[in-house]
Amino acid sequence: MKIKLSPYLAFNGNCNDAMNFYKSVLGGKLEIKTFADVPGEVDEAQKDKIMHARLLVDEIEIMASDSMRGQEAVNGTSVALSLEYENLKESERVFKELSANGSIQIPFEKTFWGAKFGLLTDKFGIQWMVHCDI
Repeated sequence: MKIKLSPYLAFNGNCNDAMNFYKSVLGGKLEIKTFADVPGEVDEAQKDKIMHARLLVDEIEIMASDSMRGQEAVNGTSVALSLEYENLKESERVFKELSANGSIQIPFEKTFWGAKFGLLTDKFGIQWMVHCDI
């Protein structure tokens, strides 16, 4: 079984600038999707914000996004640990156990990008993202 852990950074509208800066320093390949790229209606103020960015440099993966309106990122606490699984049952187990006595921000369910994904804060206040391609 393979598990991958990646930091996920949250920004208040400057994700594009930050990730391009990290790319200029570290090199690698940068992928960026805005909220306008998401199917369905998007708030006009959010459409140019970053829904998901991913910088790959050798074995390093840094992911990031702009925070949603009303969910401002706070410096020092704007990092989540992102677990990516190949095994659906294992990803479901981990999400359930990590969320015990914590809080679920996004339930672990099928997404428009063909995966199951969920976001939770564990009982110690650490944010986790769990992802498994379907």
